[in-house]
Amino acid sequence: MAGLVKQNVKVRLFGDVSVFVNEAAGLLGNELSRGGGPRLVVVPGGMTPRPIYEKVAKGKPAAKNTVVALSDERLAAGDPELVNFRFVQPMAAALDIPSDRLLHPEVHVPKEESASHYDAALKNFIRRGWRVSLALLGLGNDGHTAGLFDIETAGLDDGRNAIAVSRRDGLDGVTVTRTLLKSSHAVIFLVRGAAKREIVARMESEPDSVPAYRAVHGVPIIEVWFCDV
Repeated sequence: MAGLVKQNVKVRLFGDVSVFVNEAAGLLGNELSRGGGPRLVVVPGGMTPRPIYEKVAKGKPAAKNTVVALSDERLAAGDPELVNFRFVQPMAAALDIPSDRLLHPEVHVPKEESASHYDAALKNFIRRGWRVSLALLGLGNDGHTAGLFDIETAGLDDGRNAIAVSRRDGLDGVTVTRTLLKSSHAVIFLVRGAAKREIVARMESEPDSVPAYRAVHGVPIIEVWFCDV
């Protein structure tokens, strides 16, 4: 993917956490509950979206034409506090999203098996006409998103919607890929913390150097929502 044509990345700045959470929860809640054709919504792991999920859980039930898919997972079955799905599951239950429309990697099997199963689950919906309408993603200080930690992995587009990875925290993981993310109508990176000012600035000025950008380049709408507190 060398020599990418630079694409505008819109950065929205938030100086108030409550406004950031309310805006993000409104976006996600509306996307999950609105009518229309079949769509798949990708949601992130990590701590940043936790209050967003809690707020969305108090809103309208999800529409029956919506599938929710987790962007990535740590295969940490022995330590539930490290598993991303623990924050998504209560929201899904509150919104009446059944288990067959809530997709996430298995944490009790080897990473290659988990990735294969997750890829197959995603492809099952995509073959039937479901498309990614919205992908909410995180952004690390080093520029990674989901489990895509380097430029090469982030740019991988070989037909697999999910792959196994060795994470930088030493854990095995499973992550969605560019193959899935590039089909999104919109990608919003939800970012918090003053330590991430530099990487947010790079997303504006030098996006080609950031793995997260490589994973979503070409998507019609790419935004970074950044709350620096």
